[in-house]
Amino acid sequence: MTKRYWVQVLLLTIVTFACVAPKTYKTGLLIVSRTYSLASDHLLSGVSPYKERLHNTEWLETDWFKYSPLLALGYTPMTWLPNKVHALLWVWINTLFFWMGVCSWIRLDRKTSPWIWFAILVASFELNISLVHQQINGLLCGMIFLGVAAYKQHAYTRAANILSLATNFKVIPLPLLGVLGLQMRRNYLFYSVLTLTGAFLIPGLFIGFETNLQFHLDWIQLLAKDIHSQGIADIQSLMERLGFPILGAFLRWSVLFLTAGFMAMPVVTKKEDPDWVMWVSTALLGITLWNPRTESPTFVIVAPLYVLLMQRWLGPGSWRKLGRVFLVGCSFLITISFTDLWPRTLWDPGNPVCAAKTMGTMMLFVVVIALSFRDMFLRQRQEQPNALTHCRLAIETP
Repeated sequence: MTKRYWVQVLLLTIVTFACVAPKTYKTGLLIVSRTYSLASDHLLSGVSPYKERLHNTEWLETDWFKYSPLLALGYTPMTWLPNKVHALLWVWINTLFFWMGVCSWIRLDRKTSPWIWFAILVASFELNISLVHQQINGLLCGMIFLGVAAYKQHAYTRAANILSLATNFKVIPLPLLGVLGLQMRRNYLFYSVLTLTGAFLIPGLFIGFETNLQFHLDWIQLLAKDIHSQGIADIQSLMERLGFPILGAFLRWSVLFLTAGFMAMPVVTKKEDPDWVMWVSTALLGITLWNPRTESPTFVIVAPLYVLLMQRWLGPGSWRKLGRVFLVGCSFLITISFTDLWPRTLWDPGNPVCAAKTMGTMMLFVVVIALSFRDMFLRQRQEQPNALTHCRLAIETP
């Protein structure tokens, strides 16, 4: 990571943080960050943070803690800070990691296209939606894109460490971690197992290994119950609110199979370097649509795709122009329509927040899948004549 990379990251972080910091300072800790703090206190006191909705006499508004014991432990230093400093630092960390992830895929300069700047602006809007709730999703998103970028650069040890740690925090990156492991890179597999094992054992050094094991079992049990609860912004929940439960189930499983199939393509075809932009786009769009726990702040994990796909669709050609225009339309549904730039009057059955986001994500998923298979088909057609030419040369060589 070069000096230019860090300058780019810090500038984007400072600008984004400056926009959200006044509101964060005014509100202080919110439900999510309060819950993280209480989970840390419970963990170090030897009380399971997963058995009930966390609460205390000072903070009446809290929630269930659904993250790993390691995250609860790692959050402990934040609880030592005054509330407003605590909230500001947490928002800064999420902002920093988000732009670290995005900037690992793109370099900006004076010649950067206005289309890219538009994509960065919209991505920052989506990040802001997550930051005002003080969720961990900005940090998680950055780790996902850092990890996949490292794998793309054949830095398998770094990729394994980052993606494994992200998966320990929140299970969303698990499909990416697992599918990349199927390529059987020795360093990647070894350090994935090592990092996951370390992430499991480290809390035991502070709370005892028997208690640590019980807390992990409580966590898994809570997540298992959570899967079967009523969803908010996944594609099936949206269709159920519209009165089409069968269509919703069909779309959800279709998204799952298409996502799994496309993610597995590099393994099946034994291709070392697939189209990584389309691969990670398909993975994260599919996970967001399928995940029954997707809610408004979760969509920040697809925000970097605005930048990656816009960069991919720059240049001349009707397909690329159409792609840019379509991406702008999807960004309106997913992000812009949920900012203060637009009145909240969009058609959103049952939930005035998430229906437009879900529909925009579904539209983008369909286009990304279609263009991905189109590119694969064209690539195969180009490779076949080359293969025939090599065979003909081999036959004609005396």
